[in-house]
This record gives sequence, C-alpha cells and structure tokens, in this order.
Amino acid sequence: MELIETGDLTNNDGVKNSFSMNCSDAFSLRNYFLPRSIYDLSPFLYDSIACSYFYNTLIWGNKTNKYVQFVEDALKFSINGTILDVGCGSMHFTANSYVKHKTKIIAVDYSYGMIKQALERLISINGSIPRNINFIHADIMKFNFPSSAFNVIIAMNSLSHFDDKINVISKLSEFVKKDGRIFFSTLVKNNRLSDCYLDLLYKFGIIGIPHNFSDFKDLLTSRFKGRINISVVGNMAYGILIV
Repeated sequence: MELIETGDLTNNDGVKNSFSMNCSDAFSLRNYFLPRSIYDLSPFLYDSIACSYFYNTLIWGNKTNKYVQFVEDALKFSINGTILDVGCGSMHFTANSYVKHKTKIIAVDYSYGMIKQALERLISINGSIPRNINFIHADIMKFNFPSSAFNVIIAMNSLSHFDDKINVISKLSEFVKKDGRIFFSTLVKNNRLSDCYLDLLYKFGIIGIPHNFSDFKDLLTSRFKGRINISVVGNMAYGILIV
C-alpha cells in the first residue's frame, strides 16, 4: 500500500485526483490539515472496549454479530461495484467480510489512528493490505466524491457523531448510483437506562445529539418517503435507504 501524505482535502480537484487512484494500487491518503480526533488518543483501547461483545450487549442491548450480518447484507448489493465505508474506524466488524468478498472499497475516517488500527487488522487477517481496499483520512462532510460513484455506502455507527443525521444521509445519497443502497446504523434513545449514558457521551462531546428512535424514524420516513427501512435493537437503529 502506498501512503500519500497530502494537504487539505476539501477542494474538488484534490478529491477527483485522489478518487481516480482507487482503480489500481491500494493507497492510504492522509490529511495533515485535519485536527486530531479523540479517537486518535487510544484506538486500541476503543477497539478493546467499545467493540467488545459485553459492552455492546450490556450497554446497547445489541449483539455484535448483528453488525457483521448487516455488513454482509450490504456487500450483496455491490458484487461488481464500489463501496464507500463512511467512518470505517478500526474495521473491527467489517475487515473479515471485506477481505473475503474482494469488493472494491474506499474507506474514509476522520481519525488517522483508527485507520492505522484498521490497516493492522487487515494485515493480521490477510498477511498484507488487500489491493481492493483504499483509505482516505478526511471529514466526510467536507469531502466531495463524484456523484453516483458508489453502488453501496456503509455507515456503521458513524452517524452517531453528527447532530444533523438527516443532512449527512442526504449528502451521502448524492454519491450513490440510482437504485443503490445506504446501509447505516446509529445510536438512539429507546426508553432504556442507557439513554442516560448517551446523554453523558453527548455532554462530553464524544457523540452528536442522540435522537429518540421514534422521532428519528419519523424524520427519516418524512424525508425519504417510501425509500427507507428502519428498525431498532436496544439502542442501535439500523436503516437501509434506497437511493
């Protein structure tokens, strides 16, 4: 994998140039203008705790195999196309599936520490970085891919970090081909004790505003009438948008 160190990735020319590289050798595109993320402090600790079976089961009421199955379902819609993974993190729940399916994937994350953790995980699974997986270190809300560039977008819990989640989904939909899919999961309040924990995470700036599931569902169905399927398990909402 080639590591390309670059400047600010918010201009359109830079975006188009970097995107065009995904067709050949794998690359990791790093943006030194992006401020450090809280997840850069200890990606290994985050991986060990927040991605653990017990944390997800006890705190969020959601089993980790649900994440894996959700990704597998998303991959079925893009056998010959390209997938955008928004907020790829350490790829704790996606790496094995990505290596197995060999689908072209562009993985974006705000935290370069998490990207490095993902690189290490892929190497441990595959022996090297798969050539079908490319990484971009960027703020997705300031990064403009060409329209209709992807068959599928996967956003595993990355929406939790935004206040206006509907706006994020709308922006992502611009990058998806007609009849493509956006698969997303996000933390929501759902009349559980963990709702208080969500408020605490928001207070300390770790996540965006946590919505009540019923309110979030109403917002989605109103904005994307007839094109959205959403469900909830514990405090984790799962959605599929048909673009």
